[in-house]
Amino acid sequence: MFFLCVGDGQLELRSEGTFVVLEVNKRPALVVGVESDQTEAVLTGKIRLALGGMLVDKKKLLHQFKPELDACIRTGNWLNLSTPWDTDPDWESRPCFPEIKKGSYFPGTGIAVFNTTDLPGAETEEKGITIEVNGSWQGTLLSLQSPGFEFILSEKKNKDLTMELKEGSESGNTALSSEITKLTLTILEHSLLLDGKSVLKDETIDFLSTWREGMLLAFGGVPGEVKESESSNHLQGCLEKILIQGQDIDLDQASFKHSSISSHSCPAKASNHLP
Repeated sequence: MFFLCVGDGQLELRSEGTFVVLEVNKRPALVVGVESDQTEAVLTGKIRLALGGMLVDKKKLLHQFKPELDACIRTGNWLNLSTPWDTDPDWESRPCFPEIKKGSYFPGTGIAVFNTTDLPGAETEEKGITIEVNGSWQGTLLSLQSPGFEFILSEKKNKDLTMELKEGSESGNTALSSEITKLTLTILEHSLLLDGKSVLKDETIDFLSTWREGMLLAFGGVPGEVKESESSNHLQGCLEKILIQGQDIDLDQASFKHSSISSHSCPAKASNHLP
């Protein structure tokens, strides 16, 4: 069993006699066959090829990882086959953008959710935990959830940044005028700061302990919201960088990520110019 991980480029898969050759950017990267020059025995068998994933149970891997392909395939020539390959029934095709740039793209239809126990924690209570986001977007940027507590950070179409807090039956709403390119949310023991300004202070909640014990951090929306409901306001745009405690966050490591989200590439065109 072989795995090949590649970045952007041109891939070509072709057959040469009894071998299959995979080229990346016109250079051979992998040659597989059922015959060998080192033995006189005639070997028979089948080669199973999978594009965008693997054909074994991920639970059997010694090192757990998510091997799904995050890419756009414009055209393909795979062993000169004219018959379609078997595909995952849950697979959804993605659009190919003329030009791309680095970042995580949200088309406005889904979210990525982390459990904070899987994310970096606070080094000291004084510094707390920082979440930094760079990009251009509209809709719900992120939300935090724990039993009895919900914090939602959204940008409306009028470019106002809205903070919504729900604690039990109480709720609050604060509009902050902002041209969105960079935003920093700091989580302290009993308060939340947005770009250095306090947006919430509550002595009854220990945010750092809740982060350590496990809360839901979602990018792009609010877990549990119905996609078609009028209240849902999923993120549309490109998050060029997501940092937690200064560490890059890979959306492919989320406990849940909607299939419409592209973790590592955005359209080069600004999100507010997209159709």
